[in-house]
Amino acid sequence: TSVIPTQSSCPKGYWCTAGLQVACKEGFYNDLIDQTDQRSCKACPENAITNGTASTSIDDCVCKGGFITAPSENQTFACLCPAGTGLVGISGAQSCLACALGSYKSHDGNEKCNDCESGRTTMETGSLTQGACVCVKGLFLDVDGECKECPLIKTECPAKG
Repeated sequence: TSVIPTQSSCPKGYWCTAGLQVACKEGFYNDLIDQTDQRSCKACPENAITNGTASTSIDDCVCKGGFITAPSENQTFACLCPAGTGLVGISGAQSCLACALGSYKSHDGNEKCNDCESGRTTMETGSLTQGACVCVKGLFLDVDGECKECPLIKTECPAKG
């Protein structure tokens, strides 16, 4: 038997070795033909994924649920948590969760939510501003903007705010 050399092309979305076409994994894409190294498959931006394997363009990358798409300096786009949500890591996976009671976040970005000052909380989850922080139950807002204990005589502070 004789070996007959053949010429083949390796398509976008794959890298090829020893005549085999290997699809780029989910979350990766290859926008070039005739690539012979697994590193030819480029990763989507952080917190973005592709819909399946063998993706051929960064345009196939989309932000995971809960993240929003924003322009980025060093990549085509970034996936960020919207204002009122903070980045949390659970079992190695990142997600955006509404800021808990007592916290807020006023801008899009992949940071944790900011805590209200001591003695303050928010009326609801997902607060957007520090101004949403109100005095906790049992405290009142004095003229200096400080949360103080309610006087025991003829006053009640039965609820937060």
